[in-house]
Amino acid sequence: VERVCRFIEHNYSRDISGSQIADASGFDRSHLSRLFRRLKGESLQDFLIVYRMERARELLGQPAYTTAEVCHSVGYRDVFAFAKRFKKSTGYTPAEYRRRFEGGASAEVSAGASCGKGGSGK
Repeated sequence: VERVCRFIEHNYSRDISGSQIADASGFDRSHLSRLFRRLKGESLQDFLIVYRMERARELLGQPAYTTAEVCHSVGYRDVFAFAKRFKKSTGYTPAEYRRRFEGGASAEVSAGASCGKGGSGK
């Protein structure tokens, strides 16, 4: 699972699928999905979404990036789809989040997608 996490960390900004993640980590896609859920307590797709939304929150805290730039930086092609997913994940639109948490403060949204120290990185 550590290989999967590293792959996601290095490729989350690309349009990646479960099959690509499985291929890169040397697992069958179905086997990887079951294994990942058992070890991490969430689906591979959910982990990827949470990971992307955490990176988006970090980038939205930096005024130098537009919402479109943040959207593309975290692997979304469509700004509307990104904004919808972001609101579902955080309770805020990207613009609301930026206004509310600009200057480095961030919202307590979730426990987060973590593979390394402090996470459940099994």
